[in-house]
Amino acid sequence: MRRALLLVRHGALWRELPEGTEWFEAEIRSEDLHRIRVFPRAQWRKLAVGDFSITKVAQRIVDGSFRDRTPEAFRAKIEDLREHLQEENPLVAGAVLLIGLNHSGPFTILDGNHRLVAAMLANPDAVERLRFFCGLSPKMAQCRWYQTSVTTLLRYARNVTGHFMQDPEQELVRLLQRAEGL
Repeated sequence: MRRALLLVRHGALWRELPEGTEWFEAEIRSEDLHRIRVFPRAQWRKLAVGDFSITKVAQRIVDGSFRDRTPEAFRAKIEDLREHLQEENPLVAGAVLLIGLNHSGPFTILDGNHRLVAAMLANPDAVERLRFFCGLSPKMAQCRWYQTSVTTLLRYARNVTGHFMQDPEQELVRLLQRAEGL
């Protein structure tokens, strides 16, 4: 059921990860941030201006000259998270999912762009309160989310077409009905 719930919301994202991706909990400190890139979508592309380094993106968020590149709701979400992380003992700091080729990086954030930027803006200790999970595969360069290129976009289009007929919501309904019968 967890898998079906995950696929309802993030199926297209997870299906693009290479088969055999191994997951690890990682320890990331402030000095490691230079090896992390934001997930290149929507507002993040506009803010990155070609450089997806999390440190550059965080600098641009506080730089007033980049303010017009992001909607107010985007900035408000980061500000809310930053305020939460500045509390002395926030109940939940959150998790960040990273993907990479190997343990030395670079890594791309699969989930948690807002959380990580907010932690960076909150205070140095906030980054270390986040939990980091990293999916590694020597085939990760083939994944659109890790590194967008014409080749990875074509692979993504082919995969989306192949998964078009699958209905994760229907799979969830089927699993829930089966669970009721147990």
